Amino acid sequence: MDVDLYAFFGLREDCSAKDLKRAYKTKARELHPDKNANNPKAKEEFQQLKDYYDLLHDPVARKEYDKKWKAKREALKRYEALDEQRKQLRQKLEAQEAKAKQEREKQKQESAQNAVAEQLRREWQRQTEQIEIDAQVARKRHREEQDMLAEQSKAARMGSDTVVKVKWTVADNPEAAAFYTKDFLTTCLSEFGEVTAVMLGKRGTALVDFHTSSAAREAVECSERSTVGLPQLPLHISFVSQPSSEADTAPLFGSGYAETVRQTSDLHTKCAEPSSVRRRARRSVRSPLAVRRSLWKVFLITIFLHKSSGARILPSPSVCHPLRLTSRNTVLLSG
Repeated sequence: MDVDLYAFFGLREDCSAKDLKRAYKTKARELHPDKNANNPKAKEEFQQLKDYYDLLHDPVARKEYDKKWKAKREALKRYEALDEQRKQLRQKLEAQEAKAKQEREKQKQESAQNAVAEQLRREWQRQTEQIEIDAQVARKRHREEQDMLAEQSKAARMGSDTVVKVKWTVADNPEAAAFYTKDFLTTCLSEFGEVTAVMLGKRGTALVDFHTSSAAREAVECSERSTVGLPQLPLHISFVSQPSSEADTAPLFGSGYAETVRQTSDLHTKCAEPSSVRRRARRSVRSPLAVRRSLWKVFLITIFLHKSSGARILPSPSVCHPLRLTSRNTVLLSG
């Protein structure tokens, strides 16, 4: 039986038979069917009340009931104690779960913060790299602009009489051509004068700027009469544009034979003028070595022209100019 009869009657377990009878009567008045007409189970409850009373009123049955109920009550206590342990264990597990959840939330928050920090670090690194790239591009652009200005400045000077063009045939001796670097050309051509700039061009070409025009002329003349550079692969040096002093006498190098004869005739006519006019003419035609070389070429041409007509070549130590024509058939040379 799972009903606590003592609690049902409102008694203690050590109550007397008199107390039990009094409690029964009180309970019978409450559960009598006549007073509970609306309760369809009134008769069953009243009969159950009588059965409970008979069980406790019988000493043997009451003793047996007490024994079973005590065991059941102890089992219930043990169950309640076990349930309390389970409850504590459950609470402990719930606490551990809550703590673990809190740790997970904390780790999640830290992970989110670390992710934000990592994103900020990467963004900072990206911006730093971009700034460095922009700076490198700016520096490169600045260098290119400076190089362009330098090249423009050098190109602007290409028409001057200090810039020469240097050539060498790479196919003739590739091993020797490898020696013609900027530094080597500077060292090699410095024997003619100070070299201010060397610009390597395409295969086997370079532009060299001397400090003075005389150094440039000397390099060109030396290249024409002897070997400049490596003997295995000599350099061919020429002016980029014709120097002004040579440009003045450019007709003397004309390809037309009639033009050369005309120039010779003009010189002959000038030599026939009075001495004062000739002195002014000599002062006007005094020029650097390049002009004198040109006049020597005219001299050789004149010899060739007058050879067939029996021209006489006489020395004249009193004449200071290297070439003087006294008549159409006589050529005088200075001592």
